[in-house]
Amino acid sequence: MTSNILSIKISREHAINFLVVGAGHGATVTFERFRHGIAIDMQQFKDVHLDVDAERLTVGGATVFSDIIDPLYLAQREIVTPSAPCVGVVGMTLGGGIGSLQGLHGLLLDSLESVRLVTPIGDLIEVSEIQYPELFWGLRGAGSNFGVVTSATYRTHQATHGGLVTNVDFIFTATEHASIWQALSAFDETLPPELALTLAVAYNRTIDQPLVLVNAIYYGPEEQALELLSPFTSLTPIMSRSVTVPWNALLDTTFFGLAAQEGGACAKNQSVNIYSIGLNHTDVPAWESYMEQLLQFYHQNPTYDGRFLVQRYSTQGALSTPDSDTAYPHRQIKMHINLEGWYTDPYLEDPVNAFLKQSRRHFQQSSGFDNLAVYVNYAHGDEGPDVWYTAEKLENLTRLKQKWDPEERFSWSNPVPLSEEFLEL
Repeated sequence: MTSNILSIKISREHAINFLVVGAGHGATVTFERFRHGIAIDMQQFKDVHLDVDAERLTVGGATVFSDIIDPLYLAQREIVTPSAPCVGVVGMTLGGGIGSLQGLHGLLLDSLESVRLVTPIGDLIEVSEIQYPELFWGLRGAGSNFGVVTSATYRTHQATHGGLVTNVDFIFTATEHASIWQALSAFDETLPPELALTLAVAYNRTIDQPLVLVNAIYYGPEEQALELLSPFTSLTPIMSRSVTVPWNALLDTTFFGLAAQEGGACAKNQSVNIYSIGLNHTDVPAWESYMEQLLQFYHQNPTYDGRFLVQRYSTQGALSTPDSDTAYPHRQIKMHINLEGWYTDPYLEDPVNAFLKQSRRHFQQSSGFDNLAVYVNYAHGDEGPDVWYTAEKLENLTRLKQKWDPEERFSWSNPVPLSEEFLEL
């Protein structure tokens, strides 16, 4: 703790740029603005303390979900978790914290009670609804802008369905994509809070054809899950399975266990180029049109291994917290689309960027929102503050930035501007 505070103070006194590194899972092109500085490693901040009687969990600033899943499960508690165990708990929280349990418990930041924060001038303070409430508002949704969180305390929840969860997986050939999007649209208006859907399109080079994978997580009995999933079970997958597992084994189970294998989201030293957009509904003709474009791009670029990822989580829990309570601006998003460019050939950089930008524009035209909506933790970095935080939230956020970080020491990750003259990125 003392060494990191000292590093911040010395860096400030000598006008040295610094970048705080926690779990290291985030990716945004705004990091390109960081030059000639030092990295402050947070790996010593990985403590985990679960107070079962108080139903509270306190974690260090670099703790990842794989550090907390088993302790929570053994205590029959749970919090909102992501789809990959290597994600940092605090980093996910500060941007929002979406996950399969958000229909029941809201966003992860809705369970946050307090943080210990090293401010941009090197002071260590406790921030909560009671202490520095305006700053606590800003930390929940734009938290990378105001200092270093060394620890965070959360309310935990009783494990749903006795800690058991139903996992259902399907694999379809891409020729069925129109029927799959139609099945997904059946959940546009009603998605039970216990149910979460993730769909992925990827090209399988071994069999030389694209596949559509569907994962459904249901925090309840298997028979109920299969009944709810009838729009998908009525189709003809080339493979399917349904299993009930303890929730601490879920991330090793999804997508037939493929997500946990090497080359997944937690593999190190990967080159990935991600664009994202939030949607309010499924425009089936627009999705069919996009799939034709994606399949054509696969064929034109044989070394491209990009993926099309769809996360459909219930908004019931997220919308139970008033929008004005936190800086997070996108509680109404029903689906998060990740356009993931995976490739190693540097010559693909320009065509991939052009294709993914065009794809984002394509989905925006039928998104159901007037303006581009992007979850800040998924942002590419070119969208701008009015997209990450919305114009409605930026007035308060800019005022907080002027008060707590006027020297912009914490302005590397999708930054809040010092004025409403938005940053040129």
